[in-house]
Amino acid sequence: MEENNLAKFDGNQIQKVADAIAITDKILGKEIPIPEEAEKLYAEADAKYDLKEFKAATELLTKAIAVYPEYTRAFNLRGLAKKKIKDFDGAMEDFNKSITIDPKKAVSYYHRGYLKDDLKDYNGAVEDFTEAISLNPDDEDFYRYRGLSKEYLKDYEGALVDYNNAISIKPDYTRAYYLRGKLKYYRLDDNLGALDDYNKAIELDSTDEDFYYERGVVKHNQSDYHGAIEDFDKSIELDGSEYFYFNSRGLSKHEVEDFQGAIEDFDKAIELDDYWEEFYFNRGLSKKEIQDNDGAVEDFTVAIEKDYDNPIYYIARGSAKSALQDYEEAIEDYDFAIHLKPDEAAFYNIRGLVKVDFKDFQGALDDYNQCIKLNPTDAVYYYNRGHLKLLTVDNKGAISDYNQTIALDPRDANSYLERGAAKYDLHDKIGACKDWSISGELGNMRAYDLIEQYCGN
Repeated sequence: MEENNLAKFDGNQIQKVADAIAITDKILGKEIPIPEEAEKLYAEADAKYDLKEFKAATELLTKAIAVYPEYTRAFNLRGLAKKKIKDFDGAMEDFNKSITIDPKKAVSYYHRGYLKDDLKDYNGAVEDFTEAISLNPDDEDFYRYRGLSKEYLKDYEGALVDYNNAISIKPDYTRAYYLRGKLKYYRLDDNLGALDDYNKAIELDSTDEDFYYERGVVKHNQSDYHGAIEDFDKSIELDGSEYFYFNSRGLSKHEVEDFQGAIEDFDKAIELDDYWEEFYFNRGLSKKEIQDNDGAVEDFTVAIEKDYDNPIYYIARGSAKSALQDYEEAIEDYDFAIHLKPDEAAFYNIRGLVKVDFKDFQGALDDYNQCIKLNPTDAVYYYNRGHLKLLTVDNKGAISDYNQTIALDPRDANSYLERGAAKYDLHDKIGACKDWSISGELGNMRAYDLIEQYCGN
């Protein structure tokens, strides 16, 4: 009996023949049916993935791939599951394999691009999203995620084009309006355009708290504080667990002088997450406004303990200490702020004001001199130095500084008022009365009292 030739092939050889046939079928454009067992395993894995049982999903997909090694969908889903369990190398291998099996499958490039974006390989992500778009130019998600990667690369105009394309494909794409709004506000300085996009996103989906929050941020920065509070109210109504919603609403309440309401919001933000030093700083500012300077000092101190290199926190605490007439400690805070940022003219000005209160006139003069050295075009610094000179009866020096203040700010009524006082002390009655008259015309009512008292016949 003649021996059957098939008996001469081992299992590996049979698989090679099957693979060769599969390749031939692919070249000829024939559809290769997915084995029923592989599809069943895939369906089970898909269900596990939806239940967030990613390890179990990975194991089932590995079995499906063993049954059908050309199963691109299984490689893609397994890549996604591996990504969820932070097996990024494994995920990359799966997406690469899917692309090798079928280089015309757009979704494989999309998944790999998404992974590269997560791994901060933004150039690689853009390349993959671009390939996905070339294979399927009608999928709005491909443009959306390429836009996000372009933002990380600071290609803001390119990102805008991608969001526009996503919206053009899907006019009710709420997330694209939201992302475009954020891009316009934070990167392109287009506040009105951002508001339009947030309005559209909210019109399409009134249940997303982030949409209201971001619109509130824009309104706050446009000084529409009441409108911002309304939006932050809605965000909090939808999700009361987000600490930054309360912090932002507190900032808006502070601006409309609802300081107690602001403090309550900052309290809640701190209750939800006490990590952030700015929450304590913001609460300290509101406490200072209601004259709770002791409470303000406590909050500014916590902010400093959390971020001891921020000079603004020392300036704020120094201001609260100054209000408590604790001038020595206030000056120590200002000293340290200046140590941290020695080129900030405003810090010397603040310290100079406290030194005046502390009767350290020479120290104050030194600080004002430094202000003017660092910023010779700010009228306030000349005014403060002129005021100090008036206090110390250096009338000629005061007049010189007020002259400079008026040259920089011709509508500063106080400078005319005090220059008039210096002139009067130097027996220049005509010049004094003229300055007081201008001061009155600019809105300083005290000037008319001086005119009545000193400028009569």
